[in-house]
Parts: sequence; structure tokens; C-alpha cells
Amino acid sequence: MSSDLPLELLGEARVLRFAMREWEQLYETAGKALPLDRIVLGTWEQLRQAEPERSVAIAGKLAEARYEDEFVIARQGDGVYLIGSSERAALYAVYQFAELALGLHWIFPGQPPVRRDSASACAAISSDSWDSPDFSIASSLHYAPVLERRGFVFETIEDAPFMQAMVDWLAKNKINEIFFTFTLWDKIGQELQEPIADRGLAVTLGGHSASFFLHRQAAATETNADHPYTAKKQLDYTDGSWQPGFIRQIADYCRSVRDLKRISLWPEDIKHQQAEDFLTPYIAFNERLKEELLQSGLLLEVEHIAYNAGLAWDMLELREQPSTDIDTLYAYWGRDYRFGLGKGESASDQRAYTALQMWRQQLESSGRKLTVFEYYSDHFMLSPLFPMLAKRIVEDIRSYAEAGVYGMTNLVVPCREEGYPYQWNQTFNSYVFARALWNDSLDEIEQQFAAAFAGELQPHVLKLYEQLEEETAVLTKWNVPLFPARAVDPVKAVSCTEDEKEQVLAQLDRIIALAERYLAKLESTEAMAGAAAAGKAAGAGKASQRLQLGQTLVHYASYARRIKQQWLSLILNEGKT
Repeated sequence: MSSDLPLELLGEARVLRFAMREWEQLYETAGKALPLDRIVLGTWEQLRQAEPERSVAIAGKLAEARYEDEFVIARQGDGVYLIGSSERAALYAVYQFAELALGLHWIFPGQPPVRRDSASACAAISSDSWDSPDFSIASSLHYAPVLERRGFVFETIEDAPFMQAMVDWLAKNKINEIFFTFTLWDKIGQELQEPIADRGLAVTLGGHSASFFLHRQAAATETNADHPYTAKKQLDYTDGSWQPGFIRQIADYCRSVRDLKRISLWPEDIKHQQAEDFLTPYIAFNERLKEELLQSGLLLEVEHIAYNAGLAWDMLELREQPSTDIDTLYAYWGRDYRFGLGKGESASDQRAYTALQMWRQQLESSGRKLTVFEYYSDHFMLSPLFPMLAKRIVEDIRSYAEAGVYGMTNLVVPCREEGYPYQWNQTFNSYVFARALWNDSLDEIEQQFAAAFAGELQPHVLKLYEQLEEETAVLTKWNVPLFPARAVDPVKAVSCTEDEKEQVLAQLDRIIALAERYLAKLESTEAMAGAAAAGKAAGAGKASQRLQLGQTLVHYASYARRIKQQWLSLILNEGKT
């Protein structure tokens, strides 16, 4: 069918050629004829050169584009123009057009797209249907993200097939950065370089990776923990003796990494012990890193992190003037995700919000960029009783944008609980994050996600996720009071009051009851699925979602029961002493 609708490329760059192949495959797979004679694909500059007299009418809004990934979809006669501010933006235009015209949405990584009725999407551009022979767009559709930088961070997921699926999923949902630790990239990067290059995604390397260069032999055989609290000693950034050789190793390594845009190298994930200020020498090290990388011929962005490792406030708060040479990544650990920015009830949340405001104000005057690091898909901070955070994520993105931040990143941390499909379950928060960064409303995002499930399950899924946000997000309130333990770590929770223990137990009971209630709903709707649907491709996909949802609910109930029993045993033993 793709031959019935020729696609004309305005350039021959790798990402554009890949975008053409993607469209041809999607159009062929969808099996839906469109009343068009041609599709034109390229960048704004290429359009200006190819059709100078019509370029403004077609995509003139890109002349003043604020973001690199803005794009336009424009109907001209019997053709459609997919024009991006960049080649990657042109690829995004292909995916957006596939959503509008073919009803395709990419919900779960590694799974076929969900086919959703696109009538509402078409109505946004015309009163006519795509199937109508007289369909027309009165003016071009202009798409722009909420923020320039939109990234996902991976520290310990060595599952190369899953990560390949994630690269594809990230691009299809218009994320533009993928962040790895040096250690993780060294293990799986070779398997990801080509897919990343096809899609024009930017690569950031860094994280808690000092040991990768300081202790290369040990790092090569090391098995990463699922959480970062394994470092024994913080680096001394006041000592310059180790830095020249360290920086040379980084420069030598980075020369072979294609599409590398940024270095974001963090301190060890442990509270520092030095008497003097920590951030000043650490930032100075990163300034030196940037300068020496440039001298080595590597034009890379460098940023430092402001992060309360071990709950050390002087590793998060700005107490001197910020750098005028490098950017800042702000990462507050310990947030209570029940509350929006500046609305938290804890002193810790309020202090962190004040610190964020200070960084933003000072960086604005210095001309440097501020990116916020969030933990929406982190199974360590959020625990194996993983909260769905749709409302929080959408509100956060709006608040961060209003605050004037440059970008946001989302951390994905695995969970190794047997029988629990964490890769599947983390997708909801990840999907909300990606879509909200392009101004999709909460209702639209939820409807898109629900379309991956069988019709009889869709209202139950949305209600379940809403209630999970209410009940499981509560557990994050104890991340700071119990640190380094969490509400799910009773054996480590040495500073827990009797009242807090009772609150945790009551919350675990509510989570158990919620999971069991929806397991019963899942069983009651299974008979409604229909034997005929099971044999169809779409039905098989939705059957898979039903299965994994069931496994997730079983996990919530059994894990919460186990943690409850541990708390009860702890309380009983304390009563005997």
C-alpha cells in the first residue's frame, strides 16, 4: 500500500531516511488508505530552499521556532507536508501524523501500536474525516513541546532487548534524550548506538560513574545494584591530583560514542564528610572537565548535579554563586509525591522547593540552564508498591514550565521481585511524562493508555490507577523520616515511632484491600472478553495487558502482606525486649 502514497524527501540525512522507512512501514501495517497523492518530509530550511514561494504558507511558524523539536503538519491540495525544525522533529511529525491519520499510539515498549479511533484527533484539524475525498486543512498544525530537554535516565537496566524497545518507544513518544551511566553504556551501548542514531536522539553519559574510570577492572566485573546506595566513600574534589588522568580517560572514552551531547558526572551517592563546602570544588572539577574536553577536540555540554546524597543539604542547596560555564541538574531525593511543588507538608519538601527557586533565580542571571531530575519511574525511591502518578506528573510539568526550567529527566530503576512485570508497570508513569511534555491533557493521556486494554476493562483500569495514586503515593511521605530505609524496609527502620508504625500498617492494609478488590473485578470481567477476540492480533495484545495487570495486582497484594508481616514481627519482638 505504501507505493500508493509516495513520500518525497527534501533531504538525504540518516534520520530523514529512517523517518521515510518508518512511515512506509506504519502505513502498510495500518492498512488504511488515505485520500492523498503525496507526502513531503523534511526540515524547515530544506522546505525554504525547495519551495521558497510557498514555504511560509506551509510551515511559516517554524521560522520563529523556540524549540529544536517543533514541527508542522500541513495539508496542501492533495498532499501533506511533514516539516520539522530539525530532522528529528520531522521524524516526530511522521509519528504524529500516524496518530492523527491512522489512529496509532505506542503505549507499551516492544509491543505493536494500539489502534485507537482518531475521529477526535481529526476533528481538531478539520470537520471532515481523513477518509473524505474533500478533506482539507485550513491552516497548518503546529506542534511544540513544553520544554526543550526531555530525557529518560537509566542506571542499572542491562536488559539490551528491553532497552532497544525503549529507544524506539522514546522516539515515538517524542522524547529527545537518553541518559546512561558510563558503566551501563559500556555494557549495552554497542547494541543501542545504531537505533539511537537512526532516530537522532541525544545521548548523555555520566551518573554515579566515577568508579568506572578510577577502578576500571573492578567495574568491568561488578554487578550493579538496583539502587545506588552502595558507595563507601565520597570523592575529594579539593584534591586535584587524581583529576588530570581521570579527565583524560573520560575524553578517550567519549571519542567513540556517537550522538554524545552531554556529560553529567555526579559525585558518589553518599553523604560527604569534608568540613568545607562540597559543591564549590565539585563544580570547579566539572568546569575543568568541560575545558579539557574542549581542548581535546570534544565540543560537549557539561553539567553538574545538585543532589542531596545521603540527605546532605549542602550538596543540594546553592550557597555560593552558580557557575557561568556549565549547567545544573537539580535532583531532590525524598519528595512526598502526594503534593505538588511548594505544597508539601514536610519541612524537607518546603526546603527543597526553596532551594529549587534559588537555583532558578541565580541561573537565570548567569545565563546557564536548569534541568530538573524526577523519579517518576524509580522502583527504589517509589518502592515495589509502585504508585501511579498521572495527576502529579501533569501538574509538575506545568509547574516546572511556569518556573522557567530548561528541561526534565525521568529516572527508570528496576524491581527484581519475582513474578512482578515492573517493565510493564512502569510504563504508565513514563507514558504520562512523555505525553504531558507535548501538552497532551490528563484526560487524553488516560484515554490513550486505556485503549491498550479490552473495552470492558478500560473504566476499571483508569479507576484503579487513580486509586493507586491516592493509596501508594502515601508511602513516599516516609522516605525522609525513615532514611535510608523506606516504609517497605521495616528491618532497617530504626527511627520509626509507634504512631508511624501504625500509620504504615494501616496504609498497607488499604493497598492490600485495593489490589484484592481489583483482582476480583479482573476475574469478573474475564468472562466478558469473548473467545472470538482472543484469536485476533488486537485481542491477543489486550489479553497480554490483562495478564500483566493481573500479575501486577497479585504483586501489590502479596508484597504488601509480606511487608506488613515484617512490621508486625518487628513490633512483636520490640514488645518482648
